[in-house]
Amino acid sequence: YNTPEVKGQVDSYYIRDNNADGQQPQRDRYALLWNHYQKLTPRLTANAKMDLKSDQVFGNQFQNIGNDVRVENQSAGVLSEGGLNYQFPRAAVQVQASRQDRFDATTSSSSFISFLSLPNITYNTIPLIWKQFPIYTSFAAHFTNQTVTRALPTDTLRYQRSAGGSVQLKKDLRIGRRTTFTPIGSYEQNWQDSDFTKPGSSKDIYLGRYTVGSDLRRRLFSTVDGTFGYRFGQRFKQNQMVVDQSADDHGVETNALTTSFVARIGRDTRTSLSSGYDFRAPPKSDPSFYAHEAARLTPPTADVQWQATRRVSLYYRETYALYDSAARRIIHTPLNTSGSVEVGDVNARTFFSQGFSFTKPIAGQTSDLLLNNKVRFFPTAKWYVDFFLSYRMVGPRGLDYRTVKPIEKTINVTRDMHCWVLRMQFSERPGRKEASFYIDLKTNLSPQRNLFATPGAAGPEQAVDVSEVFPAGPSTAPTAPPPPPPAAK
Repeated sequence: YNTPEVKGQVDSYYIRDNNADGQQPQRDRYALLWNHYQKLTPRLTANAKMDLKSDQVFGNQFQNIGNDVRVENQSAGVLSEGGLNYQFPRAAVQVQASRQDRFDATTSSSSFISFLSLPNITYNTIPLIWKQFPIYTSFAAHFTNQTVTRALPTDTLRYQRSAGGSVQLKKDLRIGRRTTFTPIGSYEQNWQDSDFTKPGSSKDIYLGRYTVGSDLRRRLFSTVDGTFGYRFGQRFKQNQMVVDQSADDHGVETNALTTSFVARIGRDTRTSLSSGYDFRAPPKSDPSFYAHEAARLTPPTADVQWQATRRVSLYYRETYALYDSAARRIIHTPLNTSGSVEVGDVNARTFFSQGFSFTKPIAGQTSDLLLNNKVRFFPTAKWYVDFFLSYRMVGPRGLDYRTVKPIEKTINVTRDMHCWVLRMQFSERPGRKEASFYIDLKTNLSPQRNLFATPGAAGPEQAVDVSEVFPAGPSTAPTAPPPPPPAAK
């Protein structure tokens, strides 16, 4: 359901009998997921959520019209959440409460509270700037009062509290027409009323850390930009404002230099190259960790994106390895190669993509090439077909592939009716074949094709995600088409 003031969704499954994979039949299995959002005032919104499951082995995913919905409740019982969000002009405050009721017939004849959080408060601001202090400043704070998760009803429902705050400073300084220098600094302080890793502990714990650094962006040529970044971060000892030099990492969490170059060749091609260097001292437990300088280098990564035609686009990524941390030796070899080819548009009548990913195997292992195919088309305005094929090619070495092993084959056929949507799904994985049939009441009377062409029109959960087509590519979430031209008077 979706109105200007209220938005939400309900997904539910009920299985009367299931005997898959040789298991004993289990009757009356069910799952229910409910999300609700309501606008109370122009600045105040409320949210509620309930996730109910009869047993933890019941599938943790729903499949609605547009996209899979991940179920967060991983155990049998009820997970309920609710809260309020107030939006200030430059900040937001959120107050949440959650409760986990658990069903476990092996430990209790009735449900019991496994986890309770009351409340969980967060506060965040946008980057603020004042006339007297012309530096962008962001603040964040949180407070949580929650219990320790318990597996048995006889365990003590013990509360533990934590709080924290952080501040970040940032300032852009223009140096000429081609260079921008941005110093960055942040500090974070956290508090706990006890050591959560030690039952029975009652001593307060304070822990602070800070990070400083800078970004230097430079227009090198008319079509080439370079960015050089540096970050240095240290962690303090518990309950002290002294760097934790006795820790295995010497208390230094970050000490790295990063570089990236982006070039645009014409209007249709974008290339980038990135890498980095780690300046940290070796861990105390392994003094020879950085015996070779190559161990400090981040594997260089190169990306190429090319819009060949209006309907054809290509993406390619290459990651090059300079050091083998397991064998502790210098190498110069491609580490991972991936890419994709797209033909058509996910919002149009037809769409096809071919993705691949190859990671160089370790000595003694077989060579695997992962391939993904995605085909989507509308035979008519009422019928929709979506086909996904994932498989891997296996060979003894290099590109000598001799065996093709399927990973997954899935075909979805959808029939759009006036108020209902009928879906048929056939899926095959190694050792398992599934056939599912669904009938869904539409959230509105929009045609099925419009739900894909306009993500968000029927709620964000309807947006199409085709990221599985591209093993290591950029986000390919579809964008809404431009509005139609106004009708002639």
